[in-house]
Amino acid sequence: MTIPMQDEHDKPNGKRHGSGMGRMSKALAVSLSGVREALRCEAAFRQELAIGAVFAVAALMLEVTPAERGVLLASIFIVLIVELLNTALEVTLDRITLEEDPSVRKAKDMGSAAVFLSIVAAGVVWICITGPLVYRALS
Repeated sequence: MTIPMQDEHDKPNGKRHGSGMGRMSKALAVSLSGVREALRCEAAFRQELAIGAVFAVAALMLEVTPAERGVLLASIFIVLIVELLNTALEVTLDRITLEEDPSVRKAKDMGSAAVFLSIVAAGVVWICITGPLVYRALS
């Protein structure tokens, strides 16, 4: 027995999401709302964004190849993306329960570890790309 796929008209909530530019416009608005909310409520996101902005300016000023510049900038975005996902995880878990629960604690700790590892990865990228530049400048 196969279950027929739902189309836009058969959504369980009755909402149509549109298509084309309308859908993209709504997706952009929702995404920007998420960024605004993170800026408003999440100190860690604000701090990482501020530090990332400084590093982004540096990436644009460094004498590196376009590919290296792209990797430097991508490493900054990855940290911000992982922070947003960690925040979404924490908000969801707090919505489920505010009681001490070992499973919730484990999930939150893993989300935090993901942020930490993304920062370490960005640091490795920056050291690998800018290290030789610094070495040549000091030699």
